[in-house]
Amino acid sequence: MKSRNSSFWLHLLGIYILLQFLWWAWMLIDLNTQIQVLESVNNPKTEISNDFLNRKIAMIIGEGSVFILLLTLGFIQVKRALKKELESAKNQRNFLLSVTHELNSPIAGVQLNLETALNPIVDNEKRDQLLKNALNQNSRLNKLVENILTSTRLEENILQLNFQQTDISVLTKQIAEHFNTKSKFVRTNKIQKGILTNIDPVAFESILKNLIENGIKYSKLNSPVEVELYSKNNVIEINISDKGTGINEENLDKVFHRFYREQNEETRTTKGTGLGLYIAKQLTELLNGELSVNSEIGAGSTFTLKLRKDDK
Repeated sequence: MKSRNSSFWLHLLGIYILLQFLWWAWMLIDLNTQIQVLESVNNPKTEISNDFLNRKIAMIIGEGSVFILLLTLGFIQVKRALKKELESAKNQRNFLLSVTHELNSPIAGVQLNLETALNPIVDNEKRDQLLKNALNQNSRLNKLVENILTSTRLEENILQLNFQQTDISVLTKQIAEHFNTKSKFVRTNKIQKGILTNIDPVAFESILKNLIENGIKYSKLNSPVEVELYSKNNVIEINISDKGTGINEENLDKVFHRFYREQNEETRTTKGTGLGLYIAKQLTELLNGELSVNSEIGAGSTFTLKLRKDDK
């Protein structure tokens, strides 16, 4: 509703300014004509020059056209800026709602599991399971806080990287296999061994975790996420593929925007804050790499991470 009201008043203001300009342009032309008529009446020897009037009219029309052009361009820029701000505000509002839910859920889960574990009638096996659930919820909470802090550091350009020689073949396999559970499976049989490069391992781990988590989140139940890693012509390429819902073509560029979540039924019922892919994209650029995505609705998505191989 606020968006429609802002757009209405913006259009109304533009129409008002345009009508006012046309009115004053007509008044100037009419005033010049009257001045010429009065001069000819007061001084019969003075003749009304059509050429002079035409030049005056042409000058007014010419300057008026420039004014209208500048006004139109300014109006378009203001409208774009307004639309961008409204979209940003909407995304941030959705982000706050998502974060509130994402924070409440693990906090409530930890409290419930701990309260139940303290019940004296609970046996040791059940208590161990409850404590394990509480730890999992706490890990989820830590991950959310970590993403928020990383996003803030990226936005403020205060994130510092520590580059070091790293075997990313081993690191990639470790990160991917960390996600394997009874209901989630990440394939790592296409990881080329012995790929070394100079990189920040913490940033690389954050990128890979966010991409794999995204693949798992939108994959169908018991559908594996495949991680492929190879090096060719001094370029390291990592592909994370899923068989999930896919992304609309017009939204492919938007998925890397801060707070963005695709507005469809699948994403509305899926946990998330819209920070994971944004963080992955920003960290990739800090590592002088490229991150892109190819997707097909109903067939899944493939995120491709390309890094320059540096053995020095």
